[in-house]
Amino acid sequence: MLCWAVQVAQLEERLAELDEEREELAKYRQVDKERRSLEYTIYDKDLHETRTNLDKVWLWFASPHIAACMACCCLMPADTATDL
Repeated sequence: MLCWAVQVAQLEERLAELDEEREELAKYRQVDKERRSLEYTIYDKDLHETRTNLDKVWLWFASPHIAACMACCCLMPADTATDL
């Protein structure tokens, strides 16, 4: 009979340990969810800023005076740049 009581006590102890681990896992999952959410927010903000800056660069290169300068100074040979 004593053996049966010891086994029940061991099972109850293990059950208590598993309950603690379950609670710890639930807390970890919540913290991990918050971390992933913050990480996504940071990456999304960074992506938006990068796209905005890229649009600004494209607009700058597409502006007429920059396009003319680029054509004269960088893309054309020196002797044809004076023909514009």
